Amino acid sequence: MTGRPHITGEAGRYFPGYPNLAPIKPREEDIVDYVTMRLKKDAEMDAMDGKLEADILRIIPDRILGSYVSSLASESRTIG
Repeated sequence: MTGRPHITGEAGRYFPGYPNLAPIKPREEDIVDYVTMRLKKDAEMDAMDGKLEADILRIIPDRILGSYVSSLASESRTIG
């Protein structure tokens, strides 16, 4: 499994018997919900204004959506 799209080709080289990789991508709504929940738990909410919160809720999902997990699609094969 990897969270970096550029590693997918590398995985194919090291695991030639596993050509099918299944991408697992997060939904943007889930990321925004999680980040919002974490921001509400922030002990120093006074330090954040509306602009900073909006920037966080815009930038973090953008960055996270750029990486995702690839999982080997075959479940019953062993490597060796």
